[in-house]
Amino acid sequence: MHHSILNAIGNTPLVEIKRLNPNPKVRILAKIEYVNPAFTKISGYTYEEALGHKPGILKSGKHTKEFYKNLWGTILAGKTWKGDIINKKKSG
Repeated sequence: MHHSILNAIGNTPLVEIKRLNPNPKVRILAKIEYVNPAFTKISGYTYEEALGHKPGILKSGKHTKEFYKNLWGTILAGKTWKGDIINKKKSG
């Protein structure tokens, strides 16, 4: 099952995430499967550095558990999540 977090400009995937465990009652296990050039420029991670990692490498600590619950619930329901997110760059 693939899910995309879409870039607000042009609706092209900024990051594609694959859910590793399809059971919706189990904690979400996911890995990054694709990043576009805008992601590498914004985050500081190269394509190779990001691929295969959990999306948590980007977690900034600026959002609540409820925020992420809403984000993942929307994405896993097959809907497009829209909002502002503060991610952590590779440099911190």
